[in-house]
Amino acid sequence: MAAPEVYCPRNVTESITELSKYIYKKLRVTIEDRRELVGYFMCIDKAKNIILSGTNEYSIKEEILEQEKEEKKETTTNKEGKVERLPDECYDCRFLGLVLIPGKYIKKVEAMSITYF
Repeated sequence: MAAPEVYCPRNVTESITELSKYIYKKLRVTIEDRRELVGYFMCIDKAKNIILSGTNEYSIKEEILEQEKEEKKETTTNKEGKVERLPDECYDCRFLGLVLIPGKYIKKVEAMSITYF
C-alpha cells in the first residue's frame, strides 16, 4: 500500500520538499537528557517541534548513569568527536504512543528507513 500524498503549503521550499520525504518514516530523536524517542514522523512546525506516532522511549538505565558519574565521564565519543550510542541492553524502554517533542530539546534526528504504511 502506497503512503498517501503529503500536504505541502503553496510556498514550497527546498527544505519543505526534503522534510516531506520523511513523513511516515521511522525516526530516532535524541533529546537533551539523552533519552531517545523512536516513532513515525507525522509533522513538524516552524518552531521545530516534532510529532511522532507509535513512539517508544528509550532511557539509559539508572545503574549505567551512576557508573558514568563515578567514572566522571558524560558521554562516549568516537574519533570524529560524535557521541556514540550505548548498546541496546543499556536502555529501558516504554511505549508512549503519540508525542510532541519540543524543538528546543532536540539534539539529533536520525531516519531509520521503515515506512508507516
